[in-house]
Amino acid sequence: MNRQIDQIKIFGERHTATNALTKFINQNFNVACRGYDFLGWKHRRAPLRSEWAKKRYLNTLFIFTVREPSAWLRAMGKQTWNPQQPETNNLTFSELLLYPFEDYESIIHMWNEKYCSYIKMANEVPHAIFIKTEEFSSRQEDVYKQLGHYLPAKDSFQPLNTYLNGSGAQKNRDHTQQGKEYPSFNKNDLAIVNAFLDK
Repeated sequence: MNRQIDQIKIFGERHTATNALTKFINQNFNVACRGYDFLGWKHRRAPLRSEWAKKRYLNTLFIFTVREPSAWLRAMGKQTWNPQQPETNNLTFSELLLYPFEDYESIIHMWNEKYCSYIKMANEVPHAIFIKTEEFSSRQEDVYKQLGHYLPAKDSFQPLNTYLNGSGAQKNRDHTQQGKEYPSFNKNDLAIVNAFLDK
């Protein structure tokens, strides 16, 4: 454990367990989970050095959440969490893959740009880790141990047993009964993803 670290800041795209991980850290570790007041929106591109270097970064563990890209794209096809563009939730999956999203050419281009920026920042700051959504979902105790190398723990390990998303806790969540189904990739969709997704 690094005794110098007393706060964390999470960056990651929608559908990468940012809310769940924040709650998990709050219930297991004695650190401040910084929000919008510290380097802005958690779903943004990573801040440049000229921005984060003005903050108390030496005592901060920067956590970047990531999900397997095809699973993330399918989750975005189910719910985009973009109130500024509500029409994106009414697009077909094939349409969404090519639709301008926020200030990006598409959700694929957004993924590429944001994760390139996260990798760059992780290589620049003193303390940074990536946490995979899939690992957090299936092996929380391993994630707990990984975080324990940096953060002061509370008592014993407390797993997170509630599903959380941008709307809060979801009890008895059933993917097949809530909103749209997760879309499947057809040959055309795969061709689009393979053409634009950074490898």
